[in-house]
Amino acid sequence: MVLHKCGNRRCCNPDHLYDGTSTQNRRDAEMHGTAPIGSRHGQSKLSEAQVLAIRKDERMHKLIAAEYGVSRTAITHIKLRSTWGWL
Repeated sequence: MVLHKCGNRRCCNPDHLYDGTSTQNRRDAEMHGTAPIGSRHGQSKLSEAQVLAIRKDERMHKLIAAEYGVSRTAITHIKLRSTWGWL
């Protein structure tokens, strides 16, 4: 893959480009703030506000999951901060 040192996807300056792996590409996108995360991700079912509310909710995970239309596992991961950890 060709990666951008500057973080600008449209940049075609050869001095700003380098070879890398898909893992490096993802890491660079996260570092430059261009990776779709949270509610900006196309497959996200929750907003940042909902995630914060889920973290405070003390009910059983399956009840919370039913309310928000996600799996019990998704609720567990949110509460453990293995997903949405930047919030």
